Amino acid sequence: FEIHATSAKHGGTPRTYMIDAKNGDNVKRWISDIDGARTRRLKQLARDDEMAEVTDPDGKVVALFSLSSHNGTGKLAVELIASMTVDDVKGALKAQVMLERRRNSLSGIGQNASSKWERIVDDPAMYILKTDVRVSEVTRDTVFLEDLEGPSTLVFDSGHYGPNLDKALELAGYEDLKAEQARRREAGESKQLGIGMVTYVEICGLAPSRALGGLNYGAGGWEHATVRLLPTGKAEVVSGSTPHGQGHETTWSQIVGDKLGIPPEDVTVLHSDTAISPLGLDTYGSRSLAVGGVAIAAACDKVVEKAKQIAAHQMEASADDLQFEAGAFTVSGSPDKQMAIQEIAFGAFTAHDLPDGMEPNLQEQVTFDPPNFVFPFGTHVCTVEIDEDTGNVELLSYVAVDDCGTQINPMIVEGQLHGGIVQGVAQALWEEACYDEDGNLTNPSLMDYLVPSPTEVPSMVTDYTVTPSTSNPLGVKGAGEAGTISSAAAVMNAVVDALSPYGVRDMDMPATPQRVWRTINDAKNGGAA
Repeated sequence: FEIHATSAKHGGTPRTYMIDAKNGDNVKRWISDIDGARTRRLKQLARDDEMAEVTDPDGKVVALFSLSSHNGTGKLAVELIASMTVDDVKGALKAQVMLERRRNSLSGIGQNASSKWERIVDDPAMYILKTDVRVSEVTRDTVFLEDLEGPSTLVFDSGHYGPNLDKALELAGYEDLKAEQARRREAGESKQLGIGMVTYVEICGLAPSRALGGLNYGAGGWEHATVRLLPTGKAEVVSGSTPHGQGHETTWSQIVGDKLGIPPEDVTVLHSDTAISPLGLDTYGSRSLAVGGVAIAAACDKVVEKAKQIAAHQMEASADDLQFEAGAFTVSGSPDKQMAIQEIAFGAFTAHDLPDGMEPNLQEQVTFDPPNFVFPFGTHVCTVEIDEDTGNVELLSYVAVDDCGTQINPMIVEGQLHGGIVQGVAQALWEEACYDEDGNLTNPSLMDYLVPSPTEVPSMVTDYTVTPSTSNPLGVKGAGEAGTISSAAAVMNAVVDALSPYGVRDMDMPATPQRVWRTINDAKNGGAA
């Protein structure tokens, strides 16, 4: 990456900082005029599928380094750049075919990269600064800025980060945990506590199309929806956003029911067939609600507006005097005069008494292209207990406070968070594809590959703050990837925190008992990670 920034270190003179990396011959070359010792420390954390950043003595980021087999690391770099105060940003991506296996994300793009990014944040707080400053204090001082805008044209739509952090720390009992941790360390107990925390801001709702064009993306970021109010009084929704377990039918029915004032059970959602829904760009990147759901809401608004014109015509009133509430139009000052929207739908179908020039039926369609992405955020706090004699890691508690803007169905949000958190915890502690020296998979079945059950994962404490997005009328943000992005990083931060008295500063996932035990013993023998 090449970054043009104005650094206070040089009296406000614009300077160009460059970073170059080559991995083919195991050479990683950093070009920068910053402190060499700090560069070396951050380089130690930069490995394949990970990302690091380098700052000058004033704390300004002057270089980024990333290697990844997935676009997640690059996406994290874009998010980071969006929060910088810089004059210009240039980036380059080089593809390389390798014969060895690479690690990748199943869900929650950038999950692997975010784990190392969190380690880079935690590591200076505990070691480089050489102080007992708490990670929560470093987090508060460094990341809680609002209305962030950069030369990448990305603007963080909304964020009220401080209260989110405070709520998570309170629910976790952070001060009590720190006190118990200190007691165990002073007593030299064999089972030590580790406390890991992650604060994240995720980029979701893949759009707008113009921005994607600048990235040479193969498609746009819009989404299409059609809403019909049938003569039977029931509604049909045609959605280009295809569900595969996210509960689209439930959420879309709630949106239509609320907008049209009809029961959600009277709404049928049609999808997943190009013969029915030829327009649409599908489901990914936590964009379904923030793009597809907003398109449905906008189509409902157009249906209500057309119905208002019909109601005004038939009630011999001005459309400006009509009010729509609970599925019925009433005339201001004459509450006894009203028409239900289902009655209007039947009249629109028969077309016996419509305003001049109006087409029959209540059916409207909308293609919504958002003006900006959406940026959900949150704080996750994880507590683990590590037995130094066996290396066993027990997950004691997990607290997640997320903010995905307005929630249409809180139960669905809760379910997506639970599943995502467990998936990330599993990556951090248990799941791993193991190969022998000949490239053969040594754990090819679920008899050899641990998928967590309720036995391994305790009940999670989840809560929310609500900061509506300014990128769409519903104020919604994405939630599908929130759990996976934070959980692996939170667990690994907790594991390293528990091992920090032994001088351990980092370790690879998953933190299996064997790997933890070896790390502890290597550290005791003078080979700290």
